[in-house]
Amino acid sequence: MNALFFARHRRLIVKPVLRRLLAIGAIGLVGVAAVFLIDEEQVRSLSSQLPASLRFLPFVMNFLAIGEMTSRALFYHCDLSLLRYPFYRKGTFRHFCIRLYRMTGLNLLIGATLSMAVTIVATAAGGVPATDLVLFWGCAMALSVFFSVHHLFMYYMFQPFTTDLNTKNPYYWFVNMAVSALCGVFLFLPVPPVAFTVVVLALALVYTVAALWLVFRFGSRTFRVR
Repeated sequence: MNALFFARHRRLIVKPVLRRLLAIGAIGLVGVAAVFLIDEEQVRSLSSQLPASLRFLPFVMNFLAIGEMTSRALFYHCDLSLLRYPFYRKGTFRHFCIRLYRMTGLNLLIGATLSMAVTIVATAAGGVPATDLVLFWGCAMALSVFFSVHHLFMYYMFQPFTTDLNTKNPYYWFVNMAVSALCGVFLFLPVPPVAFTVVVLALALVYTVAALWLVFRFGSRTFRVR
């Protein structure tokens, strides 16, 4: 059924991803062009800011992730009808894992494209230390996983969508606001790049394990039509 959904509603899932990839590509081209238009000293100054730019990644990846819109599409075009059947609710953990795999793959594609664009611009600027690029790639990939898990986990645990096409769940709103606030806090924290990346990787790992366990344990009760 999930394979049928992703095949039938491919445009709802793939189109937003393509828009993001095109936008990232366009920004990357502008960045490469800018490298050849500004003087060498400014280029070196900008290149040295790559480690500091890591703190902007949580905010950027939260904006680029397709989790919430995909969850909404899953509810209105698939789950709204099927959640009325006990067998479907009992299989909650199984289809959660199937969807998490699909969603993570798409968000990783977005994260990899963003990282590649940054790498190309950095190379055009004369290169930056390989360590800085590795940290950027690691952080972007970890955040892609984190927000894939986050949005799908929120959907399964709080199921905020109603039959009249509204969103109604204060816990869903509160947790989303808390995560957005945390992304905002990172903007002002002068955390060393290595420590920041380690924290992001740890958060992604812990969140993934916790989400899998909670959906396995409680998903069949929380994932329902409201």
